[in-house]
Amino acid sequence: MTNTNRNLSILAACGLACGMATAQPFSVNITGATAQRAFFRDSLAQGNEFLDVNGNSVTGDNLIPFDVTAPFASNHWWQLQYRAVGSGNGLAELLAWGDSYVTTADGVDLDVTRAADGASVNGTLYYTGTATTGPYQANNPGGAPNRSLTDGSYATVTTTDNSAGTGWQADLATLDVPTVWFATVSGTASPVAMPGAIGYGNNGLVSLNKDGTVNGRTNKLRSLGAYNINTASPDTNTIFDTSITLVPVAAIVNFGVGLQQIDQSDLRHLFASGRRENGENLVAVTRDSGSGTRNAFSNGICLDPSWCVGENIGAQTDDSQLDRLGPNFQPSNKGGSSRNEGTTQNHRLAIGHTAADRGIGSWLTAGRLELLGVRNNVSDASATVYARPTVDNVTFFGLANENDGYHILGPAIIAHIGDPRAASATYGGDSNGNPQMNNPNAAEYVNNITKSIDSFVAGFSVPFTPAEFLASQYLLVAASEFVPNPLNPCELIPNAAFVQAVQDDTRTSGNFSNVFRNAAFTSFNTSSAGLVPQRTSGGSYSDGNAGSDRYVCRDGTFLNYATALPMNLKIAGDFNRDGARTTADTTNLVAALQNPAFNVGANYSPEIIGDFNGDGNFDAEDARYWADGLYLVGGNLDRKAGFTAVDNAGGGNVFGYSATHSTGAAYKAGDARADVASPAVSAGTFHVTKGFVPNGHDGVIGIDDIDYVCANFGDWSNLDDAATIDLSCDMNGDLIVDASDVSEIVVTVLGTQLGDLNLDGTVSSSELATIAANFGDTGTGYSGGDVNCDGIVDNDDYVAAGGCLGDWDASGGQPNSSDFLAFLNDYSAMAPRADLAAPAGVFNSSDFLAFLNLYSQGC
Repeated sequence: MTNTNRNLSILAACGLACGMATAQPFSVNITGATAQRAFFRDSLAQGNEFLDVNGNSVTGDNLIPFDVTAPFASNHWWQLQYRAVGSGNGLAELLAWGDSYVTTADGVDLDVTRAADGASVNGTLYYTGTATTGPYQANNPGGAPNRSLTDGSYATVTTTDNSAGTGWQADLATLDVPTVWFATVSGTASPVAMPGAIGYGNNGLVSLNKDGTVNGRTNKLRSLGAYNINTASPDTNTIFDTSITLVPVAAIVNFGVGLQQIDQSDLRHLFASGRRENGENLVAVTRDSGSGTRNAFSNGICLDPSWCVGENIGAQTDDSQLDRLGPNFQPSNKGGSSRNEGTTQNHRLAIGHTAADRGIGSWLTAGRLELLGVRNNVSDASATVYARPTVDNVTFFGLANENDGYHILGPAIIAHIGDPRAASATYGGDSNGNPQMNNPNAAEYVNNITKSIDSFVAGFSVPFTPAEFLASQYLLVAASEFVPNPLNPCELIPNAAFVQAVQDDTRTSGNFSNVFRNAAFTSFNTSSAGLVPQRTSGGSYSDGNAGSDRYVCRDGTFLNYATALPMNLKIAGDFNRDGARTTADTTNLVAALQNPAFNVGANYSPEIIGDFNGDGNFDAEDARYWADGLYLVGGNLDRKAGFTAVDNAGGGNVFGYSATHSTGAAYKAGDARADVASPAVSAGTFHVTKGFVPNGHDGVIGIDDIDYVCANFGDWSNLDDAATIDLSCDMNGDLIVDASDVSEIVVTVLGTQLGDLNLDGTVSSSELATIAANFGDTGTGYSGGDVNCDGIVDNDDYVAAGGCLGDWDASGGQPNSSDFLAFLNDYSAMAPRADLAAPAGVFNSSDFLAFLNLYSQGC
């Protein structure tokens, strides 16, 4: 059947349900990536005809003009409805509605507000990302302006009547990454799991609220359920990927951070834990786990995307007000790229991620944000270049230096159930025998794009075919010599589809200019400090602002929100105005905290340079943040030195602890570092927001703090440890949380000795008896006798507490007959404590002889 005849037959079949229009279009519903909206939403070129789609023997027609009114004109061949919900969320909608129709009104099964970066029909917005507009239809699924018939024709109808045999079906999901990068695999999760490997995408960690309660937002990727990606032996449930472009993802950075470049491993640490490898507590701004931008960014830095949690605060949010500093500020789980960009722009310690091309004409060229050059040191320790996403760094480098290119790439695809090339020639396919897509018109739409890519001809001065537009705004896969390995994304491999002519045309200026040739990508902008952060309006802040959109400097002058930030406020934490954040800033930081009149010159705003926790104020909590996460000695975080420096700068005890601890020991400079938990933390009713702000302190240093430190043992240099522990538990500044940090609290801060379980200042026989009584117990914590915090109460704890093993009954004297009898009692009962000799778990004469040796040695 020819396309013309097909159109006529559907017109006849439509009857009154369609209405008598000039032409009858076909619905193609697209859901997914926000990074690709420049093509799927904003470009007419996606509907430019490369194949003779409408059968009029003329190619070059535009079949989706920006016009959605009925009756439809003759060139309304496709009605393209696009939802920018994020790659993983689009995949989820494809899995849910790719083989069935949604027929309910907006918000029941399909919600328009999930489209954080907008929803459109033929490029005309019906949801802006914040409000409905234009052709929005509340009675249709997801507010879509149009439905299609459910009889297999996919003919577009404008009715909103659920009873008319109409509905909405997900035909295509646009993903910034291959489907396998979004498919979770059961098994033990690990931050370094690669796509397809056991445990990939399976991190069960959920988000917290800012107040330490559990929010519950999952970070897991998507389960394919009944579907599969086995394209080698496909069936009707097989998801196929159509490769489109490479989408470089930028590590965007606020100028206040003070970095221009960063190691791949450092980014990985930051986004897995909320802190850098050196312990510095920057703010990692993340998209939600359904984001393809987050997925491409994570895999590009060798991090399982389900572990790319950053601060891990809050539910998914599309609310721009939560980008603003203040009581509602939220750094994580942003529902769209614009939300990630807005949040990174406002927080002066923020690093985020977004599609790099979005910076042109926006945050990059406008001087709002910059992007970091990245050295691929995880992929290759010998890599030397801090690469930026220029067209050459993405597409042009040889075998000798492939790891010096830009690796953070999304190999963008269109996912669909069935293979579009399996369609007949009528729909642009080749009848290859694979399972076909349900909607042949969607297959036709995809084939029109991919065949224009296959036949790409260099030299056009104005983008015309879909391929030519894609080559100007993105990077065709064929343009790059290397592409990410699908099963090891942090590794680039030679591109089997590489075409020299495509690369030449992309890199040269004689033809249309690719967006990544823009000069802004080549070097860091050193002449901008970014914009004055925005705070939630209507609040009263520590600078005296009450309801107006401005900061009040210490000299009484104003800085209006979102205006150019003065260069002398460029670096967050730079209280002495030397252009850097260093330990030398501590004196002025504390002076500004303690003296509201303290001022060192024009534009001096502690609320801008010192609001580290994002609440819009500058107060003691920011001084704690400084000591806990920003005080670097020799390039590494040293909390002990940080808290000591703050106390010394402020005359001692800046955070207002009582004069003596519970043990009777006097407060000493730096002791506040040991206050990291509370009874609520121990009870599990409150959780420390470990990557975000140090919120566990309760003004008391005691058992809860010790037990919390014990629960967070780990080596910060080990990513598996760093992703789960709280570095605020590092009491001695060595970036390792271990028994020495317990000793630092018990001995150095509290002035007692290990084994003082009730912190009364002494170790008594009753405490030794407690250890003996709890022998073999796990999870009891320090107060239960696990003195060395190795997870089990045993003889090592008894000895660590100063006990003598020969004094078996813990009477406090030299071994005597009572101890001998006590041991015999435990030995005959096969009590774990009496198992003194190897092999463990076997009671025999060796244990008895071991005790005799202890007995004879005395105490």
